[in-house]
Amino acid sequence: MSKKTNMDYNETLLAEKKAIKKYKEKQGKKGVSSEEIEEPKKKLTGPLFFVMLGLALVSDTLGLLLSVTVVFSMLAPLFGMIFSLLILIYLWGSGVKPTTKKITTFIISFIIELIPFIDGFIPATTINLILIRVFENSDRLKKIAEKKTKSLAKN
Repeated sequence: MSKKTNMDYNETLLAEKKAIKKYKEKQGKKGVSSEEIEEPKKKLTGPLFFVMLGLALVSDTLGLLLSVTVVFSMLAPLFGMIFSLLILIYLWGSGVKPTTKKITTFIISFIIELIPFIDGFIPATTINLILIRVFENSDRLKKIAEKKTKSLAKN
């Protein structure tokens, strides 16, 4: 081996040893401070959520107005399904993970929208959207609490 190759090899070994030492120091930490724990971002916030909430209110109001007469009450479920589909697309685009609670509320809301006369008097779409927001952000709070509990348990 030439001197230059030998020096390069030694430098590489030294760099590897430093990296391993740094890694072991990080692994050797007993706990993680609460500042180091990244909080999951809140979902279903901002102006787009309020636009969707407005659409839900429009859907429910339209359902109420259409259920006044028998002929128009048959159109109310159609509008309810269209608005529910728009909200579903919004939820999917916002990165909301489908859990059992969220799917159940969505299915119940959808079934209520299909029942003529009843869908006009229950603001199912608005309630559904608000419940999904509450469930999503309570899941976020649970994740934060779990991370903090784990970090405290390590101490």
